[in-house]
Amino acid sequence: MAEEARLAEEVRLAEETRLAEEARQAEEARLAEEARLAEEARLAEEARLAEEARLADEARIQAELEAGAAAKQAYWDAQAEIPNPEEKDVPDLPEQQQNPLSPESDRSPLSVKVLIGVAAVLSLLGAFFVL
Repeated sequence: MAEEARLAEEVRLAEETRLAEEARQAEEARLAEEARLAEEARLAEEARLAEEARLADEARIQAELEAGAAAKQAYWDAQAEIPNPEEKDVPDLPEQQQNPLSPESDRSPLSVKVLIGVAAVLSLLGAFFVL
């Protein structure tokens, strides 16, 4: 009978050990699930905050663009109210006045002689340079 009691006690201890191990594993699984859920909540909060920051930045940029457009429009509206000081009566140049560099201009015989002399000197310099 002592042998049966000892065997029954060993079975009971083995069962208690198995149940304790199952309880420990269940507790570890619960803690791991809680940690996973907490991490998911943290990531969701970070994503929400990032989205809020993005939307705020987008709204700030849009407001700056609108303010710039309004300032630009106000500038042009103000420019329209200023009288144009450049509106002056400027007489046209006479149409008969010739450009001094145009081929139709009358050249004096002296300027023609100077041009021929310069061409001759440059030709001689070129010939000496080649030789």
